[in-house]
Amino acid sequence: MWSSSWTKGITEALEKTGEAISQAEKKASKGLTEALEKTGDAITQAATKATHREPATTAEGAEEEGEKHASHSMVNLDINKAKMLKNLQMGWSSVVEGTKQAVEATKEAVELERSRLEQNFLRKGFYKRDPKLPLDVEALRDAEVVYVTDRILTMSHPAMASSVNPSITAGRKLAAVGHLLQRRHDGRFLVWNLSEVDYDISVLDDQVLTFSFPGSPSPPLG
Repeated sequence: MWSSSWTKGITEALEKTGEAISQAEKKASKGLTEALEKTGDAITQAATKATHREPATTAEGAEEEGEKHASHSMVNLDINKAKMLKNLQMGWSSVVEGTKQAVEATKEAVELERSRLEQNFLRKGFYKRDPKLPLDVEALRDAEVVYVTDRILTMSHPAMASSVNPSITAGRKLAAVGHLLQRRHDGRFLVWNLSEVDYDISVLDDQVLTFSFPGSPSPPLG
């Protein structure tokens, strides 16, 4: 489970990803627009040159002039066709390049956030669960949390990793217990640690009394 700071980090990573994709979309749209504009200009030029003819003085001159214009128009159309294809290729290249940049930016943002989360976990070890999140029932069940009365509950050691579920780490289990006590008892609680194993009691707001009873005998009465 994630703490509030980890959730914030992931949110920032997603925001950076959204910005990168948005920028790529803008670049791609601009590239296609420019390609279409250039294509339109090429078609207009071809049409203008094909229809523009000088007046002929004789029938023979008109026929020769028509042949020249027809040949010239065909050459212009071939040239403009090549220009159109080139412009469209340039526009598509912009789309592909923009997409690649967005993917790379996404990878960098996710990798950076993953690295930061790992470093924080290794440095802090244990963490507090965001009070706004629902109870981590799976971790609480593994911790064997049982209410004896409305005000008294028992549990196994809250800071030991699960022996059956690798996803339930010591940090997750302790965070789940602290989260339960905060939500259901509004922070007014006291934990008695009757084991021989200490743990980071700051997760439970330092409201822990430690009684180390060695071995398996019953605790002393006096």
